[in-house]
Amino acid sequence: GTALPARGPGELLGMTHADASAIVVRSYELDPYGHVNNAVYLNYLEAARCDCLNQVGLSFNDFKVWGAFPVVAESHLFYRAPAFADDTLQVRTVLSELGKASFQMTFEVDNQHGRRVLEARLAFLFIKPNGRPTRVPQAFSEAFGE
Repeated sequence: GTALPARGPGELLGMTHADASAIVVRSYELDPYGHVNNAVYLNYLEAARCDCLNQVGLSFNDFKVWGAFPVVAESHLFYRAPAFADDTLQVRTVLSELGKASFQMTFEVDNQHGRRVLEARLAFLFIKPNGRPTRVPQAFSEAFGE
């Protein structure tokens, strides 16, 4: 099915992961039903990915220097429970797969009560400025211990 593998936090595939990112739900992120709008979770995952990169010593400026940019090629979000205004969400990010020109990150989002709100898997492809695929930069792989 559609569920992610059953593993403990930070053990999705045993690869490098960052400390959890804390995100506080804002009122403007809610849908008419009073919970976080489904599209907002992609913003949360982007913020967590930025935190993860920073925690392993990388930044978005590195991509410009390398001339290789990761773009989202595929996203899978599995909604487990609603989140509400003022909830504090912990987002754990794991580099779960590293290919020649691509990588995958897996995310676990829990609320302040430890309840799983979301699981997600995003696949990224490195591209050159001309939009053509390119190899994963060595410095990126090394930052994640690969």
